[in-house]
Amino acid sequence: MIAMRLRCLVMTYDEFSAMALAMPDVRENVRRTEADLFRGDRHLSRFRFKPNVVAVRVPWDVYDRLSASHREAFIDFPHYQGTPYLTASLPNLDPDLAQELLEEAWRAAYEVIGPR
Repeated sequence: MIAMRLRCLVMTYDEFSAMALAMPDVRENVRRTEADLFRGDRHLSRFRFKPNVVAVRVPWDVYDRLSASHREAFIDFPHYQGTPYLTASLPNLDPDLAQELLEEAWRAAYEVIGPR
């Protein structure tokens, strides 16, 4: 029973991608070491199988708001520094926060988000 309760708290890529694929016009491209989610031709997120990290593209105001209010959820991943991608260890990402990230990314898919 305890194992089942703990299991519900761990986000998997299949659960994350299912949330995204439930949104209109979202598609997935899975490659050998990573998987990308797109709205039409616009990039929403990238999942790297090793080290099990997801990066989600959001507007800077959302980036600042969520990174400040959920410091424990996000990690510093050098590849994405200076970009509008919030990065999180997927097993530690709360499902509600994952849904919020994906919805923000979906809404902003066609916005131009420049560098800071």
